[in-house]
Amino acid sequence: MPMSVKSAEEHLALLASFVASYENYIQGKISDPATLDEDYDQIDPDDLEEMDLQWQMAMISRREEVLVSTRPK
Repeated sequence: MPMSVKSAEEHLALLASFVASYENYIQGKISDPATLDEDYDQIDPDDLEEMDLQWQMAMISRREEVLVSTRPK
């Protein structure tokens, strides 16, 4: 299934934000780890569970796409 240009651009933008965040974390530019812990504590456990399930479903879908695309015809 081909990906649209808009969808590809959105994926690349998301990847770029993850990379930038990781680089800032590694360089110590995210300064107060206690603030991060306090922020994480404010996340509702049900919301966190929902995000986890959505991520797992996305990964299952991706694996299925790879499996189908690599299957001999």
